[in-house]
Amino acid sequence: MSLNEQQQAVVSSNARRILCLAGAGTGKTYTMIARIRRLVADGVDPRSILVLTFTNAAAFEMEHRYSGSNMRPAATPKFGTFHSFCYGLISQDKFIRTLLGYSEIPSVATEAETKHIRNEAAMHLGYKLSEAVKDDKKRSALYAAADRIMKQRNLITVDKMCYDICSLFVHNNGAIKRYKDQ
Repeated sequence: MSLNEQQQAVVSSNARRILCLAGAGTGKTYTMIARIRRLVADGVDPRSILVLTFTNAAAFEMEHRYSGSNMRPAATPKFGTFHSFCYGLISQDKFIRTLLGYSEIPSVATEAETKHIRNEAAMHLGYKLSEAVKDDKKRSALYAAADRIMKQRNLITVDKMCYDICSLFVHNNGAIKRYKDQ
């Protein structure tokens, strides 16, 4: 497979971060692997490369394609999902966990637990859940109350976890400086 003009631009780019959005079957994985191989050939330590995707299958496929060359690389980039990366930070870094309001590693709440806690929060606020989600002010209060309950029970939703970790990166919080430096 050869690269088209846009794919070649991605592979050749010296930008530190690239977001690659395209439809299924358009060569995203092929392009990303070509870019990673180019970076490593140019002397970048593969352990400093983080490749995140939405599914375990896609992460596995990228890692398999990267490692599938004739030589087994001594070091490889970190391939994973956004969810596993975020949960890994919360699980492994006590400072980040504390910053997010957890004293222990939180459990990921099930959909049923999340719904139950939102209902409980609505009841505490005197709201009907169906009405609260339609009103911006009430919805904000509801989610804040539900978040407090979740933290008291040492639970976190996948969405909240990813949002909170991404916020640390976007706002250049000092807690994640060492991860950004990697």
